[in-house]
Amino acid sequence: MEKFKSWESILGLVGIAFFQVLILSLISQKRREKVADWFSDGWRIFFLPLIFLTINLSLNLLVGNFYWQNFNRLVLYFGIPTVILYFAGQRKYPLGWIELLVILCLWMPVELRLILKGWKTGGISYPFVAYSAILYSLIVFTGLRKLDFQLSWRTKKSDWGFAAVIYAVSLLIIAPIAYYIGFVAPELNPTVIKYPLVAPVIFWMFLFAPALAEEIIFRGVIQNVLMDRFRPIIGLGFSATIFGLAHFNNRFTVNGIDWGYPNWTYVIFATIAGFGYGQVYHKTKSLGVTAVLHASIDFTWWLFLKGGR
Repeated sequence: MEKFKSWESILGLVGIAFFQVLILSLISQKRREKVADWFSDGWRIFFLPLIFLTINLSLNLLVGNFYWQNFNRLVLYFGIPTVILYFAGQRKYPLGWIELLVILCLWMPVELRLILKGWKTGGISYPFVAYSAILYSLIVFTGLRKLDFQLSWRTKKSDWGFAAVIYAVSLLIIAPIAYYIGFVAPELNPTVIKYPLVAPVIFWMFLFAPALAEEIIFRGVIQNVLMDRFRPIIGLGFSATIFGLAHFNNRFTVNGIDWGYPNWTYVIFATIAGFGYGQVYHKTKSLGVTAVLHASIDFTWWLFLKGGR
């Protein structure tokens, strides 16, 4: 039994590494455009959900964790936006309601817990849906909707300096208020105390999901669409508000007190953070820098502030 659980854990780690390598490979704009153009040619777009579904089916069958109900939800999850994009066809700027509709299809089922966030085996939560959504979005929005995510390996020192300033300002605003109203009980995460080497691994996981996944959705697509339609400050404000509202169902318990549902306190803090992420993306034009900032905020929250777990 223990050997089987070890095998499941190894399989989970291999799956995580495989998806992360795929995501990192698509950071290169030339490679991303080449892959996206192939899938955007006619019916080839339907191969994309088929690949994700095949991987999910294979992994779950290997560990005996397959349920038709969950699989059928994944079929709808990837199938509906693919059908929408197929009939919408290719389009360059200006962006519009098709992009927002597809994002709604990709994000809301996850946020409302309509599909499993992960695939669990051997004590490891495998973020299949989040990683798949990243890959799916990078390919379809690059190929079919001709959206430039500004996602590349090239950054400037000034980009990181500005991100560091926003990181400090965000924490200076959020942390004291959260502490004063009793939303957090500052303490070092007990997991880090017991296993200190796990910290960089947790940060690395945060970088992919939720950070990169949410930045592609909320800054890469939503903010770009809204800034196309309105003045920059208005588009930034709208996208930050939408980002905050997307966290309304984040339940949070501190010192045994459940903050309830909907969690408007979490919405406010997420909106403030979203405005900071949006500023960094607007100024640096780098989704990579914004994702690192997002992961840093989430990691700091998890490491020091998320008391009463």
